[in-house]
Amino acid sequence: MTTFHSGIDASRSDGIRLTGTRFRFEGPVSATSGGGMTIWNSGLVEITTDADFVLDGPFSQRGAGPVLTAGDITTTGDSILFQGPVRLADGAHVTLNTTAMGGSGADIRFAGTLNGQTAGTAALTLSAGGGDVRFERVVGQSQRLGTMTVVDAHNVLIAAALHADSLTQIRGSGTTLIDGPTTLYGTAGINLATDNIVQNALIDVASSGAGAAIRLTAAGDVRLNAEERGRATALYRGLCAGRAVLAAGEHDAAALTKLVEETLVRAGAVVEYVAVVDLDTFEPVARVERPALVAVAGWVGATRLIDNLEVAP
Repeated sequence: MTTFHSGIDASRSDGIRLTGTRFRFEGPVSATSGGGMTIWNSGLVEITTDADFVLDGPFSQRGAGPVLTAGDITTTGDSILFQGPVRLADGAHVTLNTTAMGGSGADIRFAGTLNGQTAGTAALTLSAGGGDVRFERVVGQSQRLGTMTVVDAHNVLIAAALHADSLTQIRGSGTTLIDGPTTLYGTAGINLATDNIVQNALIDVASSGAGAAIRLTAAGDVRLNAEERGRATALYRGLCAGRAVLAAGEHDAAALTKLVEETLVRAGAVVEYVAVVDLDTFEPVARVERPALVAVAGWVGATRLIDNLEVAP
């Protein structure tokens, strides 16, 4: 094993290139003059909490060997890549940042699995700026992560199952794609804010019993998968069913509300509310004797949907 007790300071434009079996970093690593760092490892790479990397070029771990890290990696607008499996050390708060010194950001990519050393003890913070954040393999399957935070990114990809205490995206300029089932075990749940969100897999905040929240905020679209799109039509179907029974002579608002709710539940939607209100005053009515509005809100998967329909006796 090669151990760097006091770190590395490189000022060449070709940066730092290491090839070998095992490496251990115990001190800070610095590369200037446009230099980055590439590690080809067949065995374990250990990055201790004192071994933060500050690079003027990209970081690339290219070997098939695993990585155990407690250190931060910062680049000045260059990418960060982990090719092999990564494990975050117990109690570590690892920050990966490609936006230092005014850099516009670059991709942060986990091509292999990502796990904690002990469940829920390690935190991960990612700042990619205009670059993408990509989790291409399972996250937290053997030992779940603690808090996961994407400060900023263009696109975010969750390609496979993800297990963590919480997942937060503060800013995004592209699309966050959830292709893998995502399970959150802490009370903070999932909170994503970006331009577009596409959910193609289950988001589970209920199994742990922590009572976590799901918050998806998109400046553009929050898109449902094919099965959920079918269920989402239940809102309009329920409203139309209510209008039909009203036309057939049923004026009781409670009966209309029950019919709409039953239509949504049969389709697998979660009902938040169904309200029958006067069309002019928006006050609730007990009977529909003049034009009214039937309003409904419900959840399909992690997406909150609302709709309404004017009705008249």
